Amino acid sequence: MLKDLGVKPYTFPMPVLMISTYNEDGTVDVMNMAWGGVCAENMVALNIDEDHKTSENIKRTGRSH
Repeated sequence: MLKDLGVKPYTFPMPVLMISTYNEDGTVDVMNMAWGGVCAENMVALNIDEDHKTSENIKRTGRSH
């Protein structure tokens, strides 16, 4: 059976995301992330382990770039 799902933000395949943050010394940290995706028209979900430097930077600054 073929079913048309239409264009939805949760269809697959999901893109690979490049998440960039700044380290405490001002240098750039970029992480290639496959476990994330579009969860609304203006939002993405980031599923990052707490042990990554990128997640530490996001917690410290409150944002990614």
